[in-house]
Amino acid sequence: MFQKAAALVLLVLGMGTIILGLVIGSRPDPVSYQQVGQEPVARFIIARDGTGYLQMVGDPMIYIVNTNLFSPKIDSHWLFSQGYQQVGVIYNKNQIIDVHAKAKDTGESIKGEGYRIVSITFMNDTGAQQIYNTEEYMLHPNDYNLDYWPIGLAVIGIGIILIRASAGLSQFEEEGAPSYLKVALDKPLAYSGRQKS
Repeated sequence: MFQKAAALVLLVLGMGTIILGLVIGSRPDPVSYQQVGQEPVARFIIARDGTGYLQMVGDPMIYIVNTNLFSPKIDSHWLFSQGYQQVGVIYNKNQIIDVHAKAKDTGESIKGEGYRIVSITFMNDTGAQQIYNTEEYMLHPNDYNLDYWPIGLAVIGIGIILIRASAGLSQFEEEGAPSYLKVALDKPLAYSGRQKS
């Protein structure tokens, strides 16, 4: 009885896991880019975790710069000291992030809604440019859909394993465990003592 109940539970879990894998794999998750042209920098702060937060003149939106993800690595102090005071950015417009951070040097706080930058171009008054891109943007310079099928297939595989385990338990239940009494009776009886002549 216990094995039958366990087999049923495994069957339900397996079917549910397969359905979950199909949902995960087929879920549309588009990544769309938006570009903001050449604008003066209003402020650029670096938080304690190294993340940069950029705001432009006349734009209340916060643009999030994970400096370690860019190639080459962004050195904002050097850029601003060389007169690169204007920026153009490309960001993921489908992902809005709540921002609440403090500058590691001044303690200045910044909060609001922000977008994650995938490409940023610093410009100075002479027209010189310094361009920084994330690996994501270099691999996908145009809009694309995130592929969740590897995760979905792994989840489906777990569901199949659960269903096979359920089938194994059901078969074991139908065949029944070997009876110790039957095994004992099927064996020839052993007589102890000496045979009479």
